[in-house]
Amino acid sequence: MINDPELRDIFKVESNERLENMDNGLLALEKNPEDAETLKGMFREAHSLKGSSRMLGEDRLEKVAHVFEDLLGMAAKGEIQFTSEIVDELFAGVSGMRKLADEVVENVEKSQVDVEALVNALKALCQTGKASSGIDLDMGAPAQGLKTPLKTDPGPEENLPGKQPEEAPSAPENQAPAEPPPQKKPAKTDKAEPAYRVDTIRVDTQKLDRLINQTGELAVIRTRLRQRLQDAGNLMDLWQDLERALYHFSHLPGLSQAIHDLPAELAQMIQAMQQNLYEDNTELELVARDLEDGVRHLRLLPLSTIFNLFPRMVRDLTRSLDRTVALQITGADTTVDKHILEQIKSPLTHMVRNAVHHGLESPKTRAENKKDPTGVLHLNAFKTATHVIIEVRDDGRGIDLDAVRAKAVANNLLRADEAKEADKNLLLSLIFKSGFTTSKMITNISGRGVGLDVVASEVSQLKGTIEVDTTPGKGCCFTIQLPISLTTSKVFIIRVQDRQFGIPVDFVKQVRQIKKEDVFNDNGRAAINMDQSPVSIVPLASLLEIGAPHPGYGPCLILKSGPDRIGILVDEIEDELEVVVKPHGNLLKQVRNISGSTILGTGNVCTVLDPPDLVSTAYTLGSTGLIARDEEKIEEQERAARHVLLVEDSITTRTQEKRILESAGFEVTTAVDGLDGWTKLSNRFYDAVVSDIEMPNLDGLNLTRRIREHEQFQTLPVILVTSLSKDEDRRKGLEVGANAYISKPSFDQSTLIDTLERLI
Repeated sequence: MINDPELRDIFKVESNERLENMDNGLLALEKNPEDAETLKGMFREAHSLKGSSRMLGEDRLEKVAHVFEDLLGMAAKGEIQFTSEIVDELFAGVSGMRKLADEVVENVEKSQVDVEALVNALKALCQTGKASSGIDLDMGAPAQGLKTPLKTDPGPEENLPGKQPEEAPSAPENQAPAEPPPQKKPAKTDKAEPAYRVDTIRVDTQKLDRLINQTGELAVIRTRLRQRLQDAGNLMDLWQDLERALYHFSHLPGLSQAIHDLPAELAQMIQAMQQNLYEDNTELELVARDLEDGVRHLRLLPLSTIFNLFPRMVRDLTRSLDRTVALQITGADTTVDKHILEQIKSPLTHMVRNAVHHGLESPKTRAENKKDPTGVLHLNAFKTATHVIIEVRDDGRGIDLDAVRAKAVANNLLRADEAKEADKNLLLSLIFKSGFTTSKMITNISGRGVGLDVVASEVSQLKGTIEVDTTPGKGCCFTIQLPISLTTSKVFIIRVQDRQFGIPVDFVKQVRQIKKEDVFNDNGRAAINMDQSPVSIVPLASLLEIGAPHPGYGPCLILKSGPDRIGILVDEIEDELEVVVKPHGNLLKQVRNISGSTILGTGNVCTVLDPPDLVSTAYTLGSTGLIARDEEKIEEQERAARHVLLVEDSITTRTQEKRILESAGFEVTTAVDGLDGWTKLSNRFYDAVVSDIEMPNLDGLNLTRRIREHEQFQTLPVILVTSLSKDEDRRKGLEVGANAYISKPSFDQSTLIDTLERLI
């Protein structure tokens, strides 16, 4: 064990890199045993790992690395030929070294790896040049046929393979080592020795994370400064209005010169402040953007970090499953955020294993289907302006849609009639459901119904999406779309029920303005047509349970989470901002439909919604949470909103009364006269009518009389609010059928609200 934490961290990075290179080298040598350059590179890796272990006093790992080095030296001289069986044992040796290295870096007690048995097994391989019955990393394997143990004390300087025999790293005991060749003196040179420099440094990732979080806060500060700049502009506009007003009084006698000069002086101060704010904001924008980009790139790592793990995994799977697979990797140099790289390893592993086990057929089956016996598994990555795309594609049997239909019915995910009519996209979306599998056999590789649901969940947590496409008999392709960075997010700021929320832009497929006639009934759900397919829509207020249902038209955001799409209706889309989303603590972590919060430029805290959770909630609500396109349900929703028709020709009175009614929780529609009120009353349901009497075109008394003449309005409450306060006027109002009469001279807002509450 290493007591120095810094040395542990350094050795962890080094050992992981060297052992990974040895894995890749063995894969290459298995395909091309005559590749001298690869063999030479592996020799260097084993030699360096041995030296590092010796420096740290880790003699167990040093012993294994030394014997591994000897074995590679023999291979360089042609004494050992690389076969699949020998490569198997060499892989076991690398795995043993990896376990020993993990013990060192994790600072744990020694494991059950039998180092002596492992060393003896590798020595036996050196001695016989043939593979034994296998190496058990936990119990080891007895050395067979080892008569003269190999030299285990390393010389002062081991040489690379491929040199003359006397320069080999070790020699049998019955052969004296050759004399080293005389060393030539280095030639003199006039060139000055280059100055020592350090090109790279290692930084604790936690420190880097804290730094990135701080740079992310700059996005919030920039937004707030832009708001201050806008406030300064508004202040200047107000001052100019005030200055024009003061100009009309400037001619009055008695005003001092100081008062005459005051407007100009204040205007200069405000203009100077506005200009300084503008310059500071511009400079901050440039510096902050460069700083954010620079720090963000520090966290970017190539996907080869995890892509390089798959060649050996595929090789081991193919040998255990009787498959012949060619793994093709492209775009491994594509860089992503370190956190994304860590989290995406498990989903990619699931998909690669599924492709080998479920997707690709055996050589015999492929030959019967007139396909190349060697299946192709292609792992591809590339980057767009805002996202990283990873594709896992195979040329195997594809997904059996009929089997998916049958399993969906068996698992009660679809009714038999629904499954029969289900299209390809709906069926493919079901494979991401928990416990869904069409495999008839459960193995240690797959078939337990655990995998693709985990993939979808983990991709969603990374603010990404996953799609699948398949062609029966030709193959399958999974496409993962991930953001390049998780430091900041672009969100739409929306308003629902006078509350602000954030919706991540990455999940918004489209923004549309929905009209009433666009909505139709799709199996009990309200839906709109998009790309020749129905997309269900639902009011966000219903999903969040924060108010009355939406009327069914207006701004709509089409959200996409994996294969699922849903439209959410909102009251208003205010802005698009780049923000830092702060996740909630453990107390609020399980709150449905919410991913975190952010602070807007105004200083207000804005809740950021979780689109995948919203989509899931919308589907679990069923038709009860969605808008139905029939008049009875629309009327029920409108009744629940307590809608009042306000008829008033005076704009001042109309505005004031509208505010009073809305502050009491009523939804208000206004009309400018009696005729306008009658037209609007004919178009929808209202809970009450509040009307003036004296109006053009159609006065309030005749409007009330017309209302009472129609049977459907017999019980509709009508309240007359007028300046006519005589008893005769009240009597006329009651005679035409008004339920209440309130005179403006004695008008009190509580009287109006109380009257409405009693009548509705």
